[in-house]
Amino acid sequence: GDLIRNGGFEADDGWTFPWTPRQGRYTTDRAHSGHRAAIAGITDPAQDRFSYSSVVQKVAIPAEARKATLTAYVYPVTQDAPGPDAQLILVLDRNFRVAQTLWRGLSNAEAWQQHTFDLSRYAGQTIYVYFGAVNVRTNGKVTALYVDDVSLVIEK
Repeated sequence: GDLIRNGGFEADDGWTFPWTPRQGRYTTDRAHSGHRAAIAGITDPAQDRFSYSSVVQKVAIPAEARKATLTAYVYPVTQDAPGPDAQLILVLDRNFRVAQTLWRGLSNAEAWQQHTFDLSRYAGQTIYVYFGAVNVRTNGKVTALYVDDVSLVIEK
């Protein structure tokens, strides 16, 4: 079964947007499917500022899960490459500390990309699935990460 709630971001449940100067949010600017996605980061140069923004969901992976596969579609945008900004997919532990960096990029691909990760090692644990963008300086060079169609499928 799929452990992610509202993986397509079409409803308002499941995800949290931790408070930062520029918060992650739902958006209709672009979507991989449906009408909505989520976005972390900053897309307007006039609004560029130091900020970590993220889209997060807490997930309890059952101990009997033999396999746990996280799939997500992301659409990276940046004007900062090369630069200190970053786009991130992380696993955080129950104390909100980084347990694993699944993907770190600074891409202006401007296309939906599928990422798949094996999270089987977290069977029996509660984790947070974290998508984020780091905007390091206020240089007007923006970085963001759109996220859509997230699933965490387990096989027992």
